[in-house]
Amino acid sequence: MIAFKGEAMKKLLLVVLLLGVAGCATTVPPPASVSEDQKAVAPPPPPPPPPPPPSAVVPAERSASAPYGIIGNIGTGDTAHMVLAVDLAAAERDKLEEFRMDMHKVFMSHNVVFRETVSEAGLNIYLPGGDASVLDMLCTPGEGEARQFAVTPPAAPQGDYIVTLAPGYRGQFDKSVFDQTIQHLTRELDSFAAKAPVVKPVAPDHVAVDLPSYRDLDALRRLFGPVSVELRFVDDAAKPDPQHDVVLPEMGGGSLAVSRTAALSDLHIVWVRAGADPYMGTPEVKLTLDAKDAARLALFTRANDGKRVAIVQDGRIVFAPTIRGEIGSEIAIAMPEGANAEILRALGHETGPAPVTIVDLELTDGGGRKVSTLTR
Repeated sequence: MIAFKGEAMKKLLLVVLLLGVAGCATTVPPPASVSEDQKAVAPPPPPPPPPPPPSAVVPAERSASAPYGIIGNIGTGDTAHMVLAVDLAAAERDKLEEFRMDMHKVFMSHNVVFRETVSEAGLNIYLPGGDASVLDMLCTPGEGEARQFAVTPPAAPQGDYIVTLAPGYRGQFDKSVFDQTIQHLTRELDSFAAKAPVVKPVAPDHVAVDLPSYRDLDALRRLFGPVSVELRFVDDAAKPDPQHDVVLPEMGGGSLAVSRTAALSDLHIVWVRAGADPYMGTPEVKLTLDAKDAARLALFTRANDGKRVAIVQDGRIVFAPTIRGEIGSEIAIAMPEGANAEILRALGHETGPAPVTIVDLELTDGGGRKVSTLTR
């Protein structure tokens, strides 16, 4: 056995260490050279990744409770486009109704005997005594004011006087209502989209609305479409009959027992607005029904005068008035102080100075092409 000491030992360890490192090293061959011909036939770079798949098509099929379906692709950058018809004739009738209420108060204070009806021609007034001086006074404008109402005398003895909007005032009134409707729509829609809505006239009685980056057409239909309600008889008995009655919640709290089946269903409210009782000045909510439902309601209220009914919307009782005579297209409900806003929310919203009807409702892409629409 050979022993190493001192400097000899250090030299031996260094030699062993160097040999070990050399033995573990891997020899890497130099890269192969590429000829010019090989460069010419080199494969092209890999293609870019495919674009993401388009958004799924929303099927047109909807549940039976949804009267509309959304069809087409919904992509980014879409704009909800809507065209609304403004019912200026309804606003004119409402203006005549205000005159009629004022006329009632003045005629009563002057002990004028009269009979009045409302027709397509205007407000028809029969004065048995033939003295129209009070009526003329009502229609005469104040100093510096434009004449708002015109009176046509009877075409025959014992005929009716007909009150209408004065021809020179009608156009001014319609333009004012139309401008107010645009302002109201702009305020209503301002919270709907990230970008401000564009509301502009496209005809004397039509408004176009564009909501950039907004896609919920169903929400717009619910906001501006008619509100459907039903009437149920109220059972004021101490103990409701479980076979014929059902207890429904009231909007302001509490509950009422009402008939299990609707006495009158599918009544469509097309115009909701806050107002005041012309005699008492107390708050009220005014509702306008479409023409077909107004005829049904007139028959129903004529046959059920004095009965209490609940107006039900989505399973909730909005209010439960007592029928006082025949009611047609216009319903005025007296409300407790502060309750108007809640009623308006329950029935959708306050629809402004005139009723509006959706004529067109669709989505368009950034290039103005239609990508989706609401269809009946």
